Amino acid sequence: MKVENKTDLTRVRPESSTQSWGTLMINKNIDDGPIVVHGKSYAIGLGTHAASSTTYKTNGLYSRFTASVGKTEVPVDG
Repeated sequence: MKVENKTDLTRVRPESSTQSWGTLMINKNIDDGPIVVHGKSYAIGLGTHAASSTTYKTNGLYSRFTASVGKTEVPVDG
């Protein structure tokens, strides 16, 4: 039986990360708040601006990558 290596990307340092606004956030949204997508809160995740690129070096340790992507719900003042 093959054992799968599973690692949250929040525990791995990216090789590079660029975005048009702000900085890559670990376990927070881009505004330093909680990650909430479609009413569901996520304790683990990456917060980044829409125009961004983040690269990880895996050294062949993994054969699959899975992710969920969504726009964080940020309260609007007013």
